[in-house]
Amino acid sequence: MSKILDTMPAYRDYLTLERQLARATIVAYTRDLNLLQAFTSKAVEQINRDDLRAYMRQLTANGLARATVRRKMQGLSTYFKWMKMEHLVEEVATDGLIVPARKRRVPKFLSTAQLQTFLDTTPDYRFMNAHRDRCAFRLLAFTGIRRGELLNLQVQDVKLQEMMIIIREPKGGNDRAVPFTDEKLRTDLEIVIDDRESGWLFLSAFGNRWEHQSFTSIFRKHVKSIGLDGVTPHTLRHTFATMLAAAGVPIAEIRDLLGHKEIRTTSQYMHSSPVTLRAAVSKHPLAGSQS
Repeated sequence: MSKILDTMPAYRDYLTLERQLARATIVAYTRDLNLLQAFTSKAVEQINRDDLRAYMRQLTANGLARATVRRKMQGLSTYFKWMKMEHLVEEVATDGLIVPARKRRVPKFLSTAQLQTFLDTTPDYRFMNAHRDRCAFRLLAFTGIRRGELLNLQVQDVKLQEMMIIIREPKGGNDRAVPFTDEKLRTDLEIVIDDRESGWLFLSAFGNRWEHQSFTSIFRKHVKSIGLDGVTPHTLRHTFATMLAAAGVPIAEIRDLLGHKEIRTTSQYMHSSPVTLRAAVSKHPLAGSQS
């Protein structure tokens, strides 16, 4: 019989080397396993579905949001499936476990005016990297790429002449090409690259890769300085997709730009704004009649 802690080194190797998951994801998965072990003193081979149900009830009682509980249980499912794959358990404890349903929400996005303000306000901090920051922000806004994809860009992934960036997919997936049409962004990229031929596109003040924590801190300062609290890098991705959908771009093309594997993931952007809904209702043949 073994404790969860005993399996951690091999499980981390699996997540890192075979699954090639992001570091933040691996940290979250292992943290959730430590919390589960703190909840139950059982050996990992003895943990069953009833134990996990009780654990979910405890998480909910602690005030965790439905989405957070769902994410934690999905991470535990990955662990128990790995345990069975390694023949360490006979059954996957999470099989048949009913987790909280995903609550469908319309993604938050910026209006045209808000996005214009975001782009027109030059980041101005004590650090001498305002140009780098502006370039990164414009790249998010005009390509819809993810934060992780932005920070993983290499100089050679930027095709200035074609006005295109290449997103390299991990684990042998299909890379995708994302074009852009903003001339200011092209100029910014030329300055950031500065005749370099290789290496990370966005560098820290020390010449290393720009890390997630530093980028997120600077992004938050910028949006707060212009009164857009609550906006995240992913909000720009939602805004990019929403604006394309509103302009009539086919959903299949938006899916390819965003790198979604399934069309239903992209369909969340096919929502209507109050303005477009009002315009639609105004087309009723008896609208405005005096009858």
